[in-house]
This record gives sequence, structure tokens and C-alpha cells, in this order.
Amino acid sequence: MGTPPRRSFGQIETRPSTVRGRKPKYRPRYVGPNGQRYNGPAFASIGEAEAFLDNIERDIRLNVWNPITPTEEPQKPAAPTLADYAEQCIQRRMNRPVKPLRASTASNYRKQMRLELAPTFGDTVIDQITQDDVNVWHATSSAQGHPTQTANAYLFLRSVMNEAVAAGLIASSPCKVPGANGKPAPKHGAETLTIAELRAYLAAVPERYRLPLMLAAFCALRSGEVRGLRLQDVDTKSGRITITQAVSRIDGEYMIGKPKTKAALRTVYAPGFLRPGLTTYLKDHPRKNRASLLFTALDGESPLHATVLREAHVKGRDAIARPTLTVHDLRKTAATLAAQQGATTKEIMVMLGHTTPTVAMVYQSAAEQRMKQIADRMATEFGSTTI
Repeated sequence: MGTPPRRSFGQIETRPSTVRGRKPKYRPRYVGPNGQRYNGPAFASIGEAEAFLDNIERDIRLNVWNPITPTEEPQKPAAPTLADYAEQCIQRRMNRPVKPLRASTASNYRKQMRLELAPTFGDTVIDQITQDDVNVWHATSSAQGHPTQTANAYLFLRSVMNEAVAAGLIASSPCKVPGANGKPAPKHGAETLTIAELRAYLAAVPERYRLPLMLAAFCALRSGEVRGLRLQDVDTKSGRITITQAVSRIDGEYMIGKPKTKAALRTVYAPGFLRPGLTTYLKDHPRKNRASLLFTALDGESPLHATVLREAHVKGRDAIARPTLTVHDLRKTAATLAAQQGATTKEIMVMLGHTTPTVAMVYQSAAEQRMKQIADRMATEFGSTTI
């Protein structure tokens, strides 16, 4: 921290920041020719404060000094409402040069504002939102029984308030709810199917949608990745499938874009028994060119709707009495089957398009449990005879 020099005209006051880690400000003060004391604005550097005093001294010497000059004490801009500032934050994040915010994430943020935050804070000026206000809102939202929505809304609110602190609009963030910084564990645990269950499931789904669900179940593709496949992404001879895009729904409209992470840009291989089905499907459903989508709506061009694929999936899960099974669980089945065939954690990570081994280890653990069950059945079959 620099020390302001002593001056023949005016003084410079060092004003430490109340925010930990931020640099101090420097405020010039002087006595005008009318004998009254005046404070200038706070500057980020001593040099700026000195230049201000030099200009004031010159104006006094030239007899053009004006004590109500707006540069002496600029009015602090009015703080925006939370609704306005949150939208500004979203726009800045979408336009930043490094890791810009995805349109789907921006849509989720706006949804959290609309459903959770705007009813309570939308029209409130951000510097008027207190810690008690946030605590009461969080408790009320938590009582509604949708913990994930509450957690996501709180994390977004906290990030917006942190930006407001960095911009100097508020002194500190009011988001300090104890234990609210993480996300709750998902209610739906991982479900996997046995080979017998998978056969019965696939037999029950409508034939038109059987192949995309098989790719989810044997190649670990997400619903959006399956629906984003193009002809050029699939080699029916080798079974090579390249995932470079996915279909997502944003503000009620389906959009095609890159997957969420770099790890999701990957190559997987369809088992041999799937390749004839891919060849037959392409013959039965010709497309305009190799950039055309593989699986489409009935018009042959639009992306296949997630709800249509989900309805086909429901027919399959009802047939095997698995009412909580989701389409996403099919890729968990694929990962578990791969683990049972000896796939390493790293290989399962690549197959799933994950950047961390945490989830892959879940599937590997499931495979180990399966191996234990097999060993137990062998023990039962062999009997209690000792060697």
C-alpha cells in the first residue's frame, strides 16, 4: 500500500477497503477559496488523486473554480433490481470470450429467476436484500419439497450477488445460508438392467424407436446425443459412432449444439449385433445427405422429440415392471455391462463422456457386486465340499 505524499495544496486520505483482499481507495480533500472544506471522489491510485488536486488548484488560480463541479463528488449510480442485474450477469457470461455461458444454462438460470427468485426479490434493489431476507426465502423454498430447484436457485443468486460485490454495488453478499452451498443428492439412484430384463424391455418398445434406445443401452449415449447423431457420425461397417453434437430444448424450442463438456466429444463402438440393424435402418429411412439427422420426427427432418423417445421407453419399462427406470438409466446399464466385461475406470469414463472417475466407479462397483453374486452362486452349486 503506497503512502500519499505531503502537499502544499490539499491532502490525500487513504481509505482501506471493507472487503477482504481488495485494494484501498484514495480520497483527496482541500480547502476552497471560500474557506470551506471539500472532499473529492475516491480514486484507485494516488496518482489519480494527485491529478485531481492539481486540477482544482489550477482552477482556483485561474479563478474558474466551481464548488459544485460534478467531478468533485460524483453521484453513486442507483443500484439495479435483482431481476435486471441477474439478466445483466447472464448476458455478460454469454458474451465472455473464455468459456461463454451455454444457451441451455442461460435458459435454466432464467427459469430459476422466474420460478424461485423473482416472486420474492425480482423488483427489489439488490443493495436492499439482506441476509435475513435470503434466509427466510431459502427456508420457505426448502419447505416446498423441491430441494434441487431450491439449491440451483440459491447457487445462482449467490453467484449474482458475488458479481455485485466485485462491481462495488454492495459491500458483501447476503447469501450466507449455512450448509446451502452444495447440491442435494439426487432422489433417483442409479438403476441398471440385467441382460434378460434388457431383452424384454427392447422387445416391448415400438420398433421405430428400438434402435435409438439400444444405442443408449449398449453405447452409453445420452438422449440428446442419440437424437443428435447424423449419418456422417455412424460407420455401419466398423460400428464406429462419433458424438459431436446433441439436441437440447431451450425455451420450448429444440436446438442442436455441441455437448456440454469436451469429454462428451468422444467416439464409441456399437456391438456387432447392432450393426446390421443400423444398416437396415438407413435403408428404410433414407436421408437427404450425410449431414442429416439419423433419428428424426415423422417429417424426416426435425429432431426426434425427447418426449416421443420417452413414451417409447415407458412401454419398455412397464413390460418389465420397472416404473422408476429412466432413459438416462440405459447408459448406466451400458457402463455396468462394460465393467462386467473388464473395462477399466478410465475406459468407462471415456465411454460415458465424463471428466472425473466418481460416477464411473459407481458402475465398476456395481459390476464387482455382480461378480460377487456369481461367485456366491458358484459356491452354492459346488456345495460345501472342501478341497
